[in-house]
Amino acid sequence: MAANPFSLWLDLFQTGVRAAETMVSTQNVLLARTPILLAAWQSPFTADGKELSLMVSEKLDAFGKASQVHSRGTRRLRHASDANARDMRRLASGALLWPHEWMAIMERNVAAAVALMAMPGKMLVPYHSAVTANDKRLR
Repeated sequence: MAANPFSLWLDLFQTGVRAAETMVSTQNVLLARTPILLAAWQSPFTADGKELSLMVSEKLDAFGKASQVHSRGTRRLRHASDANARDMRRLASGALLWPHEWMAIMERNVAAAVALMAMPGKMLVPYHSAVTANDKRLR
């Protein structure tokens, strides 16, 4: 997903579609994996160890990727707010801000706002990829 103001509405629509697909696929995966979990509970020695380990490793991988997306987004917001604080400190001390500096403030704020609005969709991508792939595999 691109994080720019011109594709933001398309990104938000795609996030809604991915969320719906994720919910449907999650239900299908749970229905397919519940018998595997019950069989492992009843007889651990004959359990499907490969599928059971995938249940854990896939989730850890998705959480890690989503966490990286979150970290990048919050870092962008922090850099924008730090730069804005420096500019406002200069303004409060009596310095003038030139038009290009006001434009830089505006551009930073728009970029940070768009990045924050796009973050949930970007964080959903690893979960969506894993659960839809599992849904196809387990059918």
